[in-house]
Amino acid sequence: MLSVLFPWSRGSNNGQVEPAPEPHLGASPEPVISPLRQMLDAVNMTILPHDVRVSCIAQACDFFDHRDRVAHDSELREGAANVLLQKLAFALHLNCEDEEHVNRNGSGGYRYGGTDAIVAHRARGRAAVMPSPGGGTDGEQEIAMIASCLEMVHRASPEAIAASFEEVGTEALPLMVAVMERPFRRIQ
Repeated sequence: MLSVLFPWSRGSNNGQVEPAPEPHLGASPEPVISPLRQMLDAVNMTILPHDVRVSCIAQACDFFDHRDRVAHDSELREGAANVLLQKLAFALHLNCEDEEHVNRNGSGGYRYGGTDAIVAHRARGRAAVMPSPGGGTDGEQEIAMIASCLEMVHRASPEAIAASFEEVGTEALPLMVAVMERPFRRIQ
């Protein structure tokens, strides 16, 4: 399914994008959409189910994980930081909502009190507080991947970073503080 969302994935063709086929004579030219724009649109539109959203973010991590400063400048100009910050806010909201549900049910931590609660939670389509194989919860791993993507796109030139901060910086700071405070809530 993800090959449909990301036909240009870096995992295939050694990261090279295949050229579009030559148009037939007399055919109206179709607008060419860059792989970056396609990827940002896919990340922006992928909301539910959780597994598809996380897979999309994982592919975005793969896409942004390079050291080409000019490409990162382009990613910031195209709005990558804005899309990723929107996903981060959504993931934080879902994860906080799930943590409140757990705390209201009296389990006193990040786990559910019983099997019935786990089944009911999965039936609602949320996996944010369920332990995942890599440690942490699915929601925590999603937040970490989005934060990694944000770091990657900000490997840009200082000018592009400044322009990005001018655009969304003051609204992004509370989100970043919320991400940094998350591990400390477990300690207290």
